[in-house]
Amino acid sequence: MALAALATGGSLLLAGCGDGSTVDNSASSAASSSAASSAAPSDSASASASSAAPEQNRPTGGSSNAQDGSVSEVEAAPGSAPRSPEERDFLSDIRRGGVDLGKVEGASSPGGLEDQIIASGRAECRAKQEGSPTIFTGMAAGQLQAQGVIPDTEFDKTQKILMDAAQAHLCQ
Repeated sequence: MALAALATGGSLLLAGCGDGSTVDNSASSAASSSAASSAAPSDSASASASSAAPEQNRPTGGSSNAQDGSVSEVEAAPGSAPRSPEERDFLSDIRRGGVDLGKVEGASSPGGLEDQIIASGRAECRAKQEGSPTIFTGMAAGQLQAQGVIPDTEFDKTQKILMDAAQAHLCQ
């Protein structure tokens, strides 16, 4: 009888092989082992069904739902919104202070360096109004330094130029 139990335990061990589980030869592990082996066919069936699904959803041969001509071609990107008088004065003060933003290609393009410097000036104003740290003109001066617009020795001077211009024209 002990031999029969050992043989049964051995067969459970073989049934448990391959699914990454271990068998401890107890009654509860026998039940879980048989449940795992009975679940295996449905797992593989669902795996094959899910691998077939992408094949069914793929368009074949040119049978796509897209229609040619439904989107018009754009010749050029839209320009930026016209600058406000305050923004123009802000940029003029920066230029008069010796900071030439035109050294960077596309500086006046939408989203270009001029827009970024204006945004930093406006953020500086908001931070001052809210009593938050004013770090934005320092970041802008660092950006100008990294892009070669100003020499390393003029960081502090440039930050002051940016802060003064923002205070005079954007912080109102």
